[in-house]
Amino acid sequence: MGSAVAGLIRAGQADGDIHADVTVSDIYLLFSTAPTDQPPAACVRWLALVTPGLTTQARQAKN
Repeated sequence: MGSAVAGLIRAGQADGDIHADVTVSDIYLLFSTAPTDQPPAACVRWLALVTPGLTTQARQAKN
């Protein structure tokens, strides 16, 4: 699984969509800390908070 995740990270980095310093370990850390036992709204908020740390996309302001 690690090599598959690494390939996805490299592809995203090559496209300029994922920060150059993101690693497979980072993705495992995110998976292990995901609030999967929380209500959907908490999961959506968690994703909104961590996504800017992974991607080069600008963070969307919450209305």
